Amino acid sequence: MTDDDATIDLTRPMIEPSGARIIAEMRHYVACPACGEKAGRIDHLYSDVAKRSYRGQSCDAGPWMCEECGAGYRLIVSYDDVYPDLKPGTIVPRVTVERAPEHDLMDTLTLLRFPDADDAYLVVAGTRPIGEKPGVNEPYVYDEHTCPVNYLGPRVELVMRGDDTDPHGLFAHVGTIDRPADIDLDDLSVAQVRALFDSEIDWEVATGESYRDTLPDADDEPNTGPPPLVFDLQPSGLYTLRRG
Repeated sequence: MTDDDATIDLTRPMIEPSGARIIAEMRHYVACPACGEKAGRIDHLYSDVAKRSYRGQSCDAGPWMCEECGAGYRLIVSYDDVYPDLKPGTIVPRVTVERAPEHDLMDTLTLLRFPDADDAYLVVAGTRPIGEKPGVNEPYVYDEHTCPVNYLGPRVELVMRGDDTDPHGLFAHVGTIDRPADIDLDDLSVAQVRALFDSEIDWEVATGESYRDTLPDADDEPNTGPPPLVFDLQPSGLYTLRRG
């Protein structure tokens, strides 16, 4: 069998002798300049729309991050007419890959607390840009922005709380650290996991103890601070201010 005999045209369906119709799909990936693995799909750069839009031009794409190792990279794509004399209109994107180490991703671990349960936590895997301090955005991401389904795992289809089927802020952010190399959390005790976060977390705050300490007991003396401000509506329609 020659090389020509072994060539398969992926743009056309194949028919097996049994009659089964097999559809093959061609995909374009760029190789990561750091680890050499598939870094990300770039099919859209080869679309007919892109070829027409950028013919004879160059454009930058990225920065993107490798899905395998987290290395940052950029693309420079030039859309050249490769056979302008013999076959005009044959546009082929020429892709150049450049490392962008300032956009590398670091693996992180984020500790979340169940606000309604004592001493109950989640540890969530994540990433951060190398130039960003751990935990800068996570309080917003986990306390407000991200739906819990997105980090509870692929088998969770719905989270409900009361009448809310999209309860953002179900958990409270406690702290974020860079993930230690070659660590398996399954091999650690609870005390060892907590110790990972010791340098970043005030555990009294994390466990809610400091907040509970500020709440008065039933037998405590009543609040001796200044009385509250009260606004009284007068017959004239004006409000007057007094201490309650």
